[in-house]
Amino acid sequence: MSVEHPASGYALAGAAALVGPAGESVALTGIAGAPFLLPEGVDSEAALAEVDVLGDHFASAEYRGHLAAVVSRRALETARSRATEDVQ
Repeated sequence: MSVEHPASGYALAGAAALVGPAGESVALTGIAGAPFLLPEGVDSEAALAEVDVLGDHFASAEYRGHLAAVVSRRALETARSRATEDVQ
């Protein structure tokens, strides 16, 4: 799941989530110097408060941080939904 800049098509923030028997994990890209995993068991917004989010002329750090919270939540919801579909 990602949100792209309308003019360039580059992702402003992207997230991938995995839900399985061992737990849940969320990886983020586009908001810091390198992709990273959010800590397990920590609310994504709380975890993102600790990240030094990068801003540039495409998106401010505040906007990118907001997008990161949104895409991480959506990716996790999608992964949870798909995990329950696979079980049924």
